[in-house]
Amino acid sequence: ALISLDAALSVARTEATAMLEAEMAAAGAAEFEWSERWEARHAEVEGVDMFVEGTLTVTGTGRPALR
Repeated sequence: ALISLDAALSVARTEATAMLEAEMAAAGAAEFEWSERWEARHAEVEGVDMFVEGTLTVTGTGRPALR
């Protein structure tokens, strides 16, 4: 079954932020800020713009709890 690019990106965002939350918690940063960057690569094939690949980068910054 085909999935739209928007739907695939939504799933990727959900998974990436869940992984980021787990990693930040493991590092001791219960509160953090995050940012994302999406880069899509396209190619023209027989006059039609085609999506080739995309990279989603999610970055978190936070301070670990001091004990």
